[in-house]
Amino acid sequence: QQYLRASHASPVTGAHLPFTHLVENNQLRSVIDCWRRDATLGPESGIEEELKCPITMSPMRDPVLTCDGHSYEREAIVRWLRRHGSSPKSNLHLPSKALVTNLNLSKIAAAFRAAE
Repeated sequence: QQYLRASHASPVTGAHLPFTHLVENNQLRSVIDCWRRDATLGPESGIEEELKCPITMSPMRDPVLTCDGHSYEREAIVRWLRRHGSSPKSNLHLPSKALVTNLNLSKIAAAFRAAE
């Protein structure tokens, strides 16, 4: 948090950050919770559902994070944000329409697809 107050660049890549407050990564947290309950990653683990876009209900291939901590397929949320200023999950106003690639969720989704 202190780093973000002083800089508007990623400490990893140096790229400009569209917003500089910490955001919960809700789907990643849910995936980790599912894995803790069932490390087999089978259909009953619930992980497959967490890797689906809440807008399209299809598996995410390019997940992005909004400022409210929810992840969506990039193309779906871009279309949504063109018409709305609110979160598709909570319907609350989004103070920023900036999107950040959800690298961790993307890697988990790719690994899950490869294991199928």
